[in-house]
Order: sequence, then C-alpha cells, then structure tokens
Amino acid sequence: MFPRLVSTLVVALFGFVSLTSALPLGHRSEPLRWRTPFGKHLVADSLVELEWEGGSGNGYDVYFIPQWPGSTDIKHIGIAQTKSTSLKWRVPRADAYPDDTTFILVVRDQSPSTSPNSKRSTVWYDHTSTLELTSMALWRRA
Repeated sequence: MFPRLVSTLVVALFGFVSLTSALPLGHRSEPLRWRTPFGKHLVADSLVELEWEGGSGNGYDVYFIPQWPGSTDIKHIGIAQTKSTSLKWRVPRADAYPDDTTFILVVRDQSPSTSPNSKRSTVWYDHTSTLELTSMALWRRA
C-alpha cells in the first residue's frame, strides 16, 4: 500500500509541475541575448542573419530604432514577430534615411517572466549599441 501511495503522489506532483511550467504568464525564463556578432556598421541593402537566445520561447518581437542628427521622434520599426530564435533581415537601403543614420536593433520577449524573489513580472529584451548605416562602397573603403 505504501509504495502505491508514494507513486500516486509522485505522479500527482509531476503532473502539477508540468502544468505550472506550461503556463503562459508568470513563468520564469532566461534573459534574452543577441548571438549575432554585430560590429559597428550595418551595410545598407544587405541580408543579415539575426540570431538570439533565451526568453520564454513563446514568441519574440524584433524591431529597429533609426536615429539621425536632428531627429526627435523615437520610432520602433517592426522587423518581425516570430517564435523562432533567428531570422534573415534585409537592411533598408541607404537612401531611405538621412545621412549619418544609426540603428539600434532590439529583440523583445512577448511573454512576461516572474522573478522568484518578486511578484512583479519582467519582459526580457536585448538591444545593440548604435550601428552606423553604411553603403557598400563606404564599407569597403573602411
């Protein structure tokens, strides 16, 4: 009788742990981190493999923030919403933005995570430093 009771409790506990680990909100996850080795530049109109790790695995928002001298608005330009941890992105053409434009690339988890020491939730994200938008001709000279 005792072994059967223990096995029943183990199965019940395992089922509870499995259920709670599958809940979409209030779960714990790893911080997001870019895996793509960014340099100081993004070559305009080039294809870039964006790759990251961590997060909930429930979905990610990937976007960039363009900035240039005199710009006052901060706009997030969507690249993708995906469940994958990588994607290929075509960098915008150089003539789409003013001279001296820089980009900040951001990946953001779509599901909040709770800290074991806090009741507040956190949304994990990672961003690059400012990356200069450069044409291919300027990039080859550098």
